Amino acid sequence: MKKKSTLLAMMFVVIAWKSFAQDTAALTGTVTLKQCIDIAIKNNLQVNENDFIAQNNRVSVQQALGNMLPYISGNISQNESQGRAISSFTNTYVNQSLSLGNYNVNGTEYLWNGGSIRNNLAANKLTYQASRMDLQQQKDLITINVILGYLTILSTKAQLNASIQQLESTREQEQRYKTQDSSGALSNPQTLTDLEGQVASNELGIIGLQNTLESAKIALVQYLNLPYASFEVQELEAPAPVLYDAQADLIFQEAMQNLALIKSAHFKTLSAIKAFKAARGQLWPTLTLNGGLASNYSSAATSTTGGKIPYGQQLSNNFNNYFGLGLSIPILQGFQYKSKVDLARITEKRTSFEEKITQTTLQQNVKQAYINMQTSFDKYQKTTEAVKAYQESFRIAEVRFNAGLYTSLEYITAKNNVDQANINLIAAKYDYIVRTKILDYYQGKLSLQ
Repeated sequence: MKKKSTLLAMMFVVIAWKSFAQDTAALTGTVTLKQCIDIAIKNNLQVNENDFIAQNNRVSVQQALGNMLPYISGNISQNESQGRAISSFTNTYVNQSLSLGNYNVNGTEYLWNGGSIRNNLAANKLTYQASRMDLQQQKDLITINVILGYLTILSTKAQLNASIQQLESTREQEQRYKTQDSSGALSNPQTLTDLEGQVASNELGIIGLQNTLESAKIALVQYLNLPYASFEVQELEAPAPVLYDAQADLIFQEAMQNLALIKSAHFKTLSAIKAFKAARGQLWPTLTLNGGLASNYSSAATSTTGGKIPYGQQLSNNFNNYFGLGLSIPILQGFQYKSKVDLARITEKRTSFEEKITQTTLQQNVKQAYINMQTSFDKYQKTTEAVKAYQESFRIAEVRFNAGLYTSLEYITAKNNVDQANINLIAAKYDYIVRTKILDYYQGKLSLQ
């Protein structure tokens, strides 16, 4: 039975360790956005630090709550002595062995102390709430960073795939003219060399995008605090962008209500106010209710007839109690309490100022993010129009080139225009999605889709 209990205990330890241990295995295969976010939150240093701070503050709340309860202590002392000593009963020197016991219970209850204890409890509760919001804020930040990093990978990957398709199209044209050249049917050799140069240029662009894609993956695993290894990300549904359905003022109001950063700043201000009141309460007198119970025993105690008094009877005979009120009036303690009040007042003013600055900065950031979103949407629309125009130009150029009416330079120019426009459209689309995710973050409604 003992071995079985030991084995169960070891299993619980292992399970608990795995629950709190950092994920250190490199990403492999295809990963989802949710998996990336979960790993990042678990491994992020700032998230874990804020979690520890929140746990410490929770303990401080427990301590402050305990200060509301009476202070009760019990004392027991048992002494054995031998040799010459003055008898407490005859007041003469005697040689004897003595057993002495003293027992008491004392208690103190604070009846009034200027609200210091009550306000200290409130301040600690608010500090704990602020630390929980700081923890949530850090989780939100790492979440938005992972989402943006994930979208960067998808955007770069989409551009890379488009570039590969463009390269294949150019290679097909190149192969056609190589066939004509080998059969002696190519009238202008420059056409083939221009296409060969275009193939090389497309391949160079692909190399650049491949490097950009790997860099984006490295940036993502840095947020996840993992070693780098080859992996793929799961595709997300990315519908055609539509204008964001919210105004800047409404987004700011939502952020004021939902953003953990704002809640944290507000809780810190309220905590500082309560801490100031708690410090000020220490300047007032403190009224306490005190009480205690006590008894004692001595092996030398004898009755009037000279017989030993039993242990239980002594405890009963010597039992005593007391109750009383105590009033402590602070007069001069080296300005300790006054200094605490002054420091608490400064902290109150500082946290209030920081809360206002946080709100102002948030309003500015929301406005700038909204402008960036509008600009990104306009850019996407204009890029869409450009793609349509360049596609028509390329269609005409391809027909005329195949008919021998366009030079290779004109054909390649038209193809480069439409290829670059398609790449720009992909970048503009994902840039707009990024801008909307930032606005979602400010409203506290981040979506994994």
